[in-house]
Amino acid sequence: MNKTTNTLLQLLLLLAILLLFAGVVGATELDHVVDVQKYNRAIHIMAMLLAGFGFLMVFVKKYGRSAVTATYLLVSVAIPL
Repeated sequence: MNKTTNTLLQLLLLLAILLLFAGVVGATELDHVVDVQKYNRAIHIMAMLLAGFGFLMVFVKKYGRSAVTATYLLVSVAIPL
């Protein structure tokens, strides 16, 4: 087999695998994957809010504790949404 035939065979195999995957995986499963990705993004944003803003405001003398409390309350209300 020469290089051209080998490359063509690999492309046909790749196309067959993609078509099999498209036939096996339905649209509902892909929607589920998108929902999981959205959930993961929301969790990362909540962690950023808690760790980033909440603990950064601890070092402010006058409003440190109230800022952390407000951040925790905001995140605890936003998590179920």
